[in-house]
Amino acid sequence: MEQSNLKNNVALKNEPHHSVKVRVDPFYSKENLQYIRDGIAALDAGLGVEHDIKDA
Repeated sequence: MEQSNLKNNVALKNEPHHSVKVRVDPFYSKENLQYIRDGIAALDAGLGVEHDIKDA
């Protein structure tokens, strides 16, 4: 049984690297997170303006 696991591990290691697709969510980019932090700081400092939600 241990030998069959070894064969499976070797098969996985031989897969081409491009077969794995990685997607990065732009919401978590450094720039966007800093923009959100700056907005929170502005609201905490009383610089926010209250308004109604607009329909798209």
